[in-house]
Amino acid sequence: MRLSIYVTAILMTLFISVQSAQNSNIIPIDEYIDHILDRKQEARDAIRTISFDAVQYRRNMDSDWKMKSEELWRKKVFLKSRTERHELVLSVTEDGKTWDDQKILDEIKKLNESYKKDSERRDFKGPLDTMYVSDYEFTYAGNENRNGDYLDRIDFSSKVRDDKHINGHMLIDPDDYSLMYIEFELADNPTGVKKIHISYDFDRLENGFTHPVRTLFRGHFGMLFINARREVVEEYSNFEINPELPDSLFEIPYSYQPEN
Repeated sequence: MRLSIYVTAILMTLFISVQSAQNSNIIPIDEYIDHILDRKQEARDAIRTISFDAVQYRRNMDSDWKMKSEELWRKKVFLKSRTERHELVLSVTEDGKTWDDQKILDEIKKLNESYKKDSERRDFKGPLDTMYVSDYEFTYAGNENRNGDYLDRIDFSSKVRDDKHINGHMLIDPDDYSLMYIEFELADNPTGVKKIHISYDFDRLENGFTHPVRTLFRGHFGMLFINARREVVEEYSNFEINPELPDSLFEIPYSYQPEN
């Protein structure tokens, strides 16, 4: 099971949000969620494409979640709508040693094959997806101080128990309904998965929208003689909004181009 499938899937179902001028403390929770969904649609209308740099750390962990080994992937990511995504791999190092071109190309081939094979696994049904929002119950749970900002906490739980829905909480800027943080676990784990925990940190882009700037994925997998813990951390920077991206870029999800 490739952890990047889960990270990519959730990122594609999350959204970019835009500022409004409402006060979440004086409206019902259903209306609160409606405002977030409205901003989500406004953001999709405003941002047709986006690209950014990504640094990804793939780690094998021991039973105490201490790192045993690490791969560092440097990439350029291109997004077009919620369904089209391409990752251009620039370099990979493993425990400080740089992979050669052929090793990277072999891994890229596996990633492309896995992406196609695992298409159903990417069909997450998140709480802020208009098609599935009715599958969730939302609760206002006070506020939290995060990085010096007081944010509203909204807990959410799925009414459906499967591995496509999630349970967790999100932190929202009470001044403008911007999503600033979300963390969750699967509502039900698939075979071979003991636990998956994912979180996203958001920050504002230069035009007032927010976008993930850091993701954390932790997975504990076990079946028969397998008992493995994996961690993936991704950090994003250098965002470009609405670049011109050719359709041919999205014919495959992964490619390789060595760094200059």
